[in-house]
Amino acid sequence: MSDKKKFEKPVIVEVSNGVYRIGFITNEDLSSFTSLDLVAVYFPFSYAFTGELLFIKRSMIQNLESNKVGDLMKYVISGGVIDHEEKIQDI
Repeated sequence: MSDKKKFEKPVIVEVSNGVYRIGFITNEDLSSFTSLDLVAVYFPFSYAFTGELLFIKRSMIQNLESNKVGDLMKYVISGGVIDHEEKIQDI
């Protein structure tokens, strides 16, 4: 990936009733794909350096306030085993 593209926008998305996933916005303008108000969110898998890209309704996304995105990515990839220094706010 280029230096311009990084996982800088962590979000939390309710994927089922009371079930949330941490992801990272990769593209906020999907107008070339659809007229729906969707955002591209990458969800990394735990214990692997793979993940999935989903298009999510903007209204379903909540930003996570974190200035340590790398630590948040490590937390997700570890399956939550590594302590995250900051609280995940307002889930």
